[in-house]
Amino acid sequence: MTLNPYLSIIARGKGRGRSLTQAEAQEAMQIILQGKAAPEALGAFLMVLRYRGKTAPITYLPLETLSPLGFELLNPRRRPGLRSCLNTVRRMWNPTGAPASVQGVFHPSYRGLQACAAEALGQHTLSIIKGGDGEFERHPGKEIEVFALWNGQHHATKAPARQSQIRRLLEVSDDIDAVTLWTGAQQDEFAEATVTGTAGPAVWILDAASDVQGADFLARTLWEERHGNQRRTA
Repeated sequence: MTLNPYLSIIARGKGRGRSLTQAEAQEAMQIILQGKAAPEALGAFLMVLRYRGKTAPITYLPLETLSPLGFELLNPRRRPGLRSCLNTVRRMWNPTGAPASVQGVFHPSYRGLQACAAEALGQHTLSIIKGGDGEFERHPGKEIEVFALWNGQHHATKAPARQSQIRRLLEVSDDIDAVTLWTGAQQDEFAEATVTGTAGPAVWILDAASDVQGADFLARTLWEERHGNQRRTA
C-alpha cells in the first residue's frame, strides 16, 4: 500500500482535486502510521493538505491512544520548516474521552472549524480560543472571542480584557515559576491574570457560570482561595 492514490486525489489540478473523505483520510493515516509511506510521498501529502486547508471531517485522526509515530511526525526537525495538517489534527485528540475539553487555535478562522470537527466526533462540550502560539492561553490584556459547543449547541461570545497592562504573554525578561506562583512565594499580577483568565472559558463551558464574565470571577475566586481549599480537602 502507498500514499499515491490519496495524493493523486488532493493534488490534481485546479477544479479536479478534492478533499479526502473521512474514510480515505483514515486509510491514508493508517499507511503513514504503519511506516509504509515513502518519505517523499509523505512530505508531499502533508504539504498539499496544508495548501488545501482543513475541513471539519478531514481533521480527525482515528487513534484509540496517542501514537508515538504521530508525535514524531510533528517534530519540527523532520518537516521543511512548515506546520502540517497534523498540528491542527492533534488538537482534536481526546484519548481519555473527557466529557468537556478546551482547545487553542492560532488562526481565528479555525475556531468555528474546530467546533464543527468536535461535533462530528461526538464531542458536545468544548471551549475554543485564539491563544498564544495556538495554545489555550488567554492574554489578560486583550478582548477575545470564545467559540464553544455547549450541550451540542454552537455559541460565540466576547470575553473582555482582564486588565489594561500591555505586555506579551512571555517576555525574555520574565522569570515566572509555576510552583512558586502557586504557593504565593512569587507574585505577578499579569501572570496570575493569565492563569485565571485562561481558566475562565473552561469554567464557563462546565456550566459553572452563566457567562464568561461570571466564570472569570469564579476562576479568580478559586485562585485566591486555592490554599484554603487545599486544606479543606486534605
